[in-house]
Amino acid sequence: MLTGGVWLAKALAGYRQADAAYTAWARDAVEMATPGQEGTQQMRVDWDTLLRTNPDVRMWLHGEDGISYPVVQGNNNSYYLRHLLDGTYNIAGSIFLDYRCAGDLSDRHTVIYGHNMKDGTMLSPMAQYADQAYYNAYPTVSLATPDGQYTVELFAAYEQYVGGGYDMALDFSGDEAFLQYVEQAKAQSDFSSGVPVHADDHIVTFVLCTDEGLETTRYFVVGKLTQ
Repeated sequence: MLTGGVWLAKALAGYRQADAAYTAWARDAVEMATPGQEGTQQMRVDWDTLLRTNPDVRMWLHGEDGISYPVVQGNNNSYYLRHLLDGTYNIAGSIFLDYRCAGDLSDRHTVIYGHNMKDGTMLSPMAQYADQAYYNAYPTVSLATPDGQYTVELFAAYEQYVGGGYDMALDFSGDEAFLQYVEQAKAQSDFSSGVPVHADDHIVTFVLCTDEGLETTRYFVVGKLTQ
């Protein structure tokens, strides 16, 4: 019990450290401007400040549900699982882009990973897309890169067994395989969206742990990228 208590205390301290750090980076580097014509807020990101902190920064993720984080990219999919934006080791890690993806969102399929933290930080709000009402309230998220701002129109969210490891499909053999992936995601989705996805569209998949914390399952939230 003593050992468990020490581990919990360290974990909570790590959560607080990560939350304080990311809150500070958001405060110093991101400004939410006046909503545009369609009512969506525009991000003004100080890329110079972020890139001085870490040149691995590729974009900024913002959701009206409280998500606001930099997205980094390493040379593998393990380093940023346990390191903050400034390289500090921390259990909360960072939100990060699959190392195989283009950092400018030019790929047909972009994959972004993040923890489902028990304190409600990182990508944990996305687990609530299991509820149709939550999707109705927050049907989009935003991604800003140094080259522009994008909206991700979410169209599916589902839990899936992945076994001891998995490799997300980034390249498809053709349009048919791409659209099959989209339709399979929609078919098992926890919410209904009505968002159309065509062969020439680009999609983004967010990957997070399940509430149960099982290593064999993940929760996937998928959307269409628009500008």
